[in-house]
Amino acid sequence: MLDMDYVFYYLRKEGFEVKSLAHLGANYAQGRDLYVSNGIDKILWVEAIPSIVDSLKQSLSNEPDLVLQGVLSNSSGEKVNFKIASNNSMSSSIYEFKHHVDQYPNIEMIDSVSLTTTTLDDLMKENSTTFDYDVAVLDLQGSDLNALRGASCLLQRSIAVAVEVSCIELYENAPLEDEVDAFMYDQGFSKELSAYTQYGWGEALYVKRAATC
Repeated sequence: MLDMDYVFYYLRKEGFEVKSLAHLGANYAQGRDLYVSNGIDKILWVEAIPSIVDSLKQSLSNEPDLVLQGVLSNSSGEKVNFKIASNNSMSSSIYEFKHHVDQYPNIEMIDSVSLTTTTLDDLMKENSTTFDYDVAVLDLQGSDLNALRGASCLLQRSIAVAVEVSCIELYENAPLEDEVDAFMYDQGFSKELSAYTQYGWGEALYVKRAATC
């Protein structure tokens, strides 16, 4: 897994200002203390599961963070059966498990909820909010590439994007790392850091060398 303390150090060493962050796939905002300790004073959390969004809004009610509900994808308005996983919802996804069951046999889908997809671009517009974040972190359990395809605001504004990537098909028909690499390269980002688990997935940091806005 990427050492986010080192990621922030690396970006600042390279001359980038890092003061704000968007975390897409929030779960229960477990990384917040780390972000704040690294000087992040503006945070956006996007989470798919409505009950978790309600919990986040309550737990962060005294913080300046923005919490939004959204099943992020490359198009808006598609009805999906969002599967909820047994590991505190961390492996929840629009996709069915594939090799995930081999790597993590103790994790299963225990519930589902009918939700509607949105692009990040549309989500920001619907909430009358401007995407203004230096760094983005995506942890979307197979949906990361689709979310990036619907996030022109992120690709224009963020100078670095940390993405969860899969080397094997953990989720049925979910894109793999080489597809994310190719897309991010086409968008003007280069992969600068990466780290992998023994379970067929990891994280990659893509950095934009020339901001577009």
